[in-house]
Amino acid sequence: MSAPERGRFVVVEGLDGAGTTTQAQRLAEALRADRGVEVELTKEPTNGPLGAVLRQAIEGRLTLDPVALALAFAADRADHLFNPVNGVVAALEAGRWVVSDRYVLSSLAYNRGGATSREWIAELNRHALAPDLTVFVDVEPELCLRRIGARSSAAELFHSREQLVAVDRGYRELIDGGHVRGPLETVDGSGSIEQVEQAIAAAVARVLG
Repeated sequence: MSAPERGRFVVVEGLDGAGTTTQAQRLAEALRADRGVEVELTKEPTNGPLGAVLRQAIEGRLTLDPVALALAFAADRADHLFNPVNGVVAALEAGRWVVSDRYVLSSLAYNRGGATSREWIAELNRHALAPDLTVFVDVEPELCLRRIGARSSAAELFHSREQLVAVDRGYRELIDGGHVRGPLETVDGSGSIEQVEQAIAAAVARVLG
């Protein structure tokens, strides 16, 4: 009996408020319906024990030094990828597709610098699997702020205008500098949910057939 064809790993990236969670969910649903493939929808931080610590830090319920925060993200990602029971690699080898809401590019773009240089974070993640496609949902920080304000009043670690502008700059530097591993497609995320969904579907079709 031959081994199943390897699945595909698709990552959806963008600022907080860009709609990455919604679009990752819709992409997974569309792949199941249109291609008839098994799809696992996942995210970073994950729902695992390390991810739970990270979510506490993001929500301001726990304070971590920037170095510890970066190490925790890298450790959560390693478990996300290589966990033998529910990891990304195991799913891909079993022929399932994986759609992830955020991945390595987020760690690089959201990095605050200082003791945690972009080069250091890239080295921490050098064993991370390259996605078959990264989709960057491009939304201006001001629009992201309005969307965040409409959905939640909670103050999270990266939800200030200053932080969103800095992260947006980080994403653009990485994309323009060719620092994204694997194929990259940028889609306009300022339209309706349905318009963005269609743009992502078109990007997946262009790159993955």
